[in-house]
Amino acid sequence: MARAVAAEIDKLKKGVTAAIFASRGYSIDQPLAIAPQDLPNTYPDIPASTLLANLCTDAFRKATKADIGFTANGTMRAGQAKGKTGVQTIYDVFAMAPLGAGIVDKTAGSALMTGYLNGLELKNLLEYFLVDNPTHPGGFFPRASGMRFRYDLSRPKFDAVTAIELGDMDRGYKVINISGKSEKLYSLTYP
Repeated sequence: MARAVAAEIDKLKKGVTAAIFASRGYSIDQPLAIAPQDLPNTYPDIPASTLLANLCTDAFRKATKADIGFTANGTMRAGQAKGKTGVQTIYDVFAMAPLGAGIVDKTAGSALMTGYLNGLELKNLLEYFLVDNPTHPGGFFPRASGMRFRYDLSRPKFDAVTAIELGDMDRGYKVINISGKSEKLYSLTYP
């Protein structure tokens, strides 16, 4: 019985590899990364989910070379457990953000889209995601890479963001104009 179950699982893995990963040169059980610690997916607990959300958002920005990577907290669908070895397979990593379907190749997983927004448009986007949905608490909380922002939830809705800065911890940050008086555009990637 156990061999029959194992054979069926192997058959399913081969099908998933063919349908989702083979076109990208991967297989479902292929080791890809090491998780040095658990990365929980607890998006209602914003501080606890920060490591996972930042990892995904940084990866999206790096993949597209955009100024900003952006996600909503609920985009991450599975955490990463260190387990005994920390080894994460292609499937483990894919499971973090598996939603959607490819536009070009029709395989599973959202395509990364890059758009261009000015400072006021970035502010408006953040304002929208800061309005929490009580049925999915924390699910829409904005996560950013290449950008940090300040907000004050005691201010009126859609006027909570007080500053946006672009950059990173290594190069530093620079404040951008969010008043609507600048048309400078910034590239933003979102899954």
